[in-house]
Amino acid sequence: IVLGLIIYGTNNGSLRKTRTLAEGGNALFQQKFGGMYYSGNGVEEDRAIAVTWFRKAAEGGYAKAQLTLGLCYHKGEGVTQNHAEAVKWFRKAAEGGYAKAQHALGSCYYDAKGVLKDHTEAVKWYRKAALQGHSASQYNLGLSYFYGEGVGKDIVRAHAWLLVAESSGEEVVEAKTKVAEVLLQPDLEAAEKLSIQLLDEIRNPAP
Repeated sequence: IVLGLIIYGTNNGSLRKTRTLAEGGNALFQQKFGGMYYSGNGVEEDRAIAVTWFRKAAEGGYAKAQLTLGLCYHKGEGVTQNHAEAVKWFRKAAEGGYAKAQHALGSCYYDAKGVLKDHTEAVKWYRKAALQGHSASQYNLGLSYFYGEGVGKDIVRAHAWLLVAESSGEEVVEAKTKVAEVLLQPDLEAAEKLSIQLLDEIRNPAP
């Protein structure tokens, strides 16, 4: 599982405004102010203080902060590493529909980090994120279909999801080649057609 923190850039001129808004309870600026402490941008780097501000924003229901706080627990940055606590915050954001958190939660289920290994649950969250255009989840979903992990093995659907991931910018050449090697030409054509249908579903979600 490779996860990265969401940090906002800033400059010294915006420090006072950012702090004032953060202290006033603005969750977006609480996240931004925490990011300044996390990266040492305009203030001395202090990840424990960063976590304090991420937590304020997360407790206020801000999904990006919930994900960021979860990542801090996942990686043990600014706080003692605690995968169960990471899952708690990933789940809050994921249940709110935040695709990056859905991917993170799916990866926790896949890797048994903070929860029992459950490939079916991993696929559930990967699918939710994939249908929102999250390329890494599209890739993982494709591999899940290829190996039959958490879902019935379906090589055509596996290839289709890898094509979707590729169109979203994910590097899939090696995996796509491996899957394509076991498909006949009619299967490849079916996967291409299915990938177009999936892309249309992603780009034009049902209301």
